[in-house]
Amino acid sequence: MAHYQYRDLVRALAFVMGAKMVIWTACYLGSGDASWINAFHKWDSYWYKGIASAGYEDGSRLMDPMLGQSNWAFFPLYPLLVSILGKVLSIDPAWSMEVLSWPIAMGCLLALRALFSAHGLHQQKDFFVFLCWPFGLFLFVHYSDALYLVLLCASLLAIGWDRIAIAALCLALLVLTRPNGLFFLPVGLLYYTARHPWMVKEGLNNAHIRSAGLLVVAPAVSFAAWCAYQWHATGDAFAFSAAQVGWGRRWSWPWESLFNSGGFAPQFESWYTLILMVASGWYWRRMEWSFRVWLVLGIVIPMCSGSVDSMTRFAIAFVPLMLMVAKDLAQRPRAGLFHGVLLVFHLICLALWATYHPLMA
Repeated sequence: MAHYQYRDLVRALAFVMGAKMVIWTACYLGSGDASWINAFHKWDSYWYKGIASAGYEDGSRLMDPMLGQSNWAFFPLYPLLVSILGKVLSIDPAWSMEVLSWPIAMGCLLALRALFSAHGLHQQKDFFVFLCWPFGLFLFVHYSDALYLVLLCASLLAIGWDRIAIAALCLALLVLTRPNGLFFLPVGLLYYTARHPWMVKEGLNNAHIRSAGLLVVAPAVSFAAWCAYQWHATGDAFAFSAAQVGWGRRWSWPWESLFNSGGFAPQFESWYTLILMVASGWYWRRMEWSFRVWLVLGIVIPMCSGSVDSMTRFAIAFVPLMLMVAKDLAQRPRAGLFHGVLLVFHLICLALWATYHPLMA
């Protein structure tokens, strides 16, 4: 089990503070707006704030074909935490999101560092690839992506440490954070099996069944409760899926989501998706099965929605690719050049975020 020292917490805090300052500076230079909150509160942040402030909208409107976009598309855990913190501290939801973003971002850094270490990357420089990972700025703004990533990493760490109850709790919360969480369940089971190979050789006993069962039952019950709430409020147990139509998402074959609309953002998202697919194929034989399934589901499921919008943001959670790239760079003397290119890319992303570019939605 990882043991965090005081300096690890200080480093994480310093990095989050540095990242926040860079984002604020980029927004100030881009728009002249000196508001700290406005630098991190854009696009989907307003949807989360609306849910935290007033809850989900009238469910009967979900059946209206002229409804357009609906806040039922967003999962409840993040806005629920925002709402609770806002009431406890008596602050506006936007400020609640800002306060919440600091410990969650720090949790991401610490959990990822521990996960990297568990997979053989012990040096601080090996972890630098994550700090430069494309579109990583979404982990420091008012989005649910950082919460999703920290729960995801925490569940794998807990499985590796044989803390199954903690892993089950993390998975139960994960499925309430983003719809992708539901498709992560087979990854958790495969990850657990890979760390207990004698299960396959010697067969299952009651302890194995209880552990594996808890990893499935806890998130299944959590998701069922969310579906029951949606059915009670809207008459549709999968209201979150129905609401996705407002964003142009509906079932399609995966290849139909590529290059199906004009504009820079959709075209870039399509090319980026292809790059992720090629990278996954390149590292395929070097990854364990849980990581292979992780990438396949992480890429293919969003593609089946008829759009690859936000794939750039979803890929922040593709930790297996981070690990593979970090292992490669750890053996190359000129890894700094790669990091430099990614840092330049980050500066471009910051400029696009500051000016409300659709690619950063």
